[in-house]
Amino acid sequence: MTGRLSTWIVGLLIAGIFFTTATSPVCANETPLPSKSLPNRLTQWLDKKSVDDSVRKQIDAIWKTEPNCPMTVLEKTLRSIALVDPQYEPWVNAPTSSDLAKTETADQTGTDFPSAHLRLWTARALIQEHRFDEAQKLLDGLEPEQVVDPATLWFSQAIVSHQLLKKEVCLEAIESLLADTTECPRRYRALAERMRSEMKNLKVDDLDHIARRMNEIRRRLELGQTDPKVRRIEDGVIESLDKMIENLEQQQKQQQQASASSSQSLRSSRPAEESMPAGGKGPGRVTQKTFDGKSDWGNLPPKERKKTLQQIGREFPSHYQEIIEQYFRRQATEEETP
Repeated sequence: MTGRLSTWIVGLLIAGIFFTTATSPVCANETPLPSKSLPNRLTQWLDKKSVDDSVRKQIDAIWKTEPNCPMTVLEKTLRSIALVDPQYEPWVNAPTSSDLAKTETADQTGTDFPSAHLRLWTARALIQEHRFDEAQKLLDGLEPEQVVDPATLWFSQAIVSHQLLKKEVCLEAIESLLADTTECPRRYRALAERMRSEMKNLKVDDLDHIARRMNEIRRRLELGQTDPKVRRIEDGVIESLDKMIENLEQQQKQQQQASASSSQSLRSSRPAEESMPAGGKGPGRVTQKTFDGKSDWGNLPPKERKKTLQQIGREFPSHYQEIIEQYFRRQATEEETP
């Protein structure tokens, strides 16, 4: 259930489909955004730094990589920054977040042009290792105007908030990403639309929400996190399960009561059996009727009597017919006797 899309997303991240690793300075599995020249923000920053022509040529070469072996916009930007300021070069070549953590010469807290891209670069590496809390700290406060690739920023924010079950933050990042029709890559758009559909249908304390939190507990424990936050998530899952069980038991009780009430109503509408007393509460008085013995009450005309005997012969055993014939003979004898 929950884990379906979450596991799918994480698997794609590991496979490098949505986030490329920094191990290859030239090739990546990500198609770059179309760019015939340097992004405006990068050009403006280079102008402020008074970069000489030799460095400019190297930067131009980065942005003119072969189409069949492209680099991401973010990687190109960071490599361009590293050519101007060599302290950023170790970050470009660091393949994992652990390697990034060992590189402490650059600022990961600022919002200036180089620091903003370094924060996004590091957050991306942390997301690949499922370290979403740490990635969120780096992404918080970053604005699209501070980076040359807003689509990657919004997509990273959507992935982190999706995994941490921050519904409103996730939907806001997705809407910003999908609204950027000219710069949003198709791979980002396809996954963002699926995440948006899933998050809109997510309800607190339903089975899907509980499963997601259980997956979050597993992820944190695999990372060796046993802090009070993990315990709070565990307690919340247990509380939600108890609430769900209680609701199910209440629904079952209501169904049983409704079934019993319906069954009782059906029984009361059935006619009473002939062999059972009706249970009436009337006085029991009836109009008396006397017979003078001169009427033909209880006698059948000869024609009807014959028809009845024939029907009895067809539908009942033969000994019934004999008994009835004896009855009629006795009746005839009594009528002849004065």
